[in-house]
Formats: sequence, structure tokens, C-alpha cells
Amino acid sequence: MKREQGFTIVEVIIAVLVLTIGILGLVTSAALVTRMIGRGQRSAVAAQYAQRRLEMLRASG
Repeated sequence: MKREQGFTIVEVIIAVLVLTIGILGLVTSAALVTRMIGRGQRSAVAAQYAQRRLEMLRASG
């Protein structure tokens, strides 16, 4: 009897699970990076505002 080559259903399920876990990890990382970028942008804006305000106070004093 000749054995056919291919993947079993168990192998396919395991491969799908591994890929799903990997993709979920990437999505979670992308969301975290997006939040960190937003936080960094807000910090930069706040620092620029503080710098301008400080320069105004020095100029008027």
C-alpha cells in the first residue's frame, strides 16, 4: 500500500495555532508602539510649550 505525502489535520491545526499566536504577539506589540509614539509626541509638544514660556518669562523679566 502506497502512503500519500501531505499534512495531517493535526499538523495543520498546530501550524495555524502557532501562526495565530505569532500574529497576536505582533498586533500587541504594534499597539504598544503606537501608544508610546503618541506619548512621546505629547511630551515633545509639552517640552516645546514649556521652552517657549520660559523664554517669554526671561525676555519680560
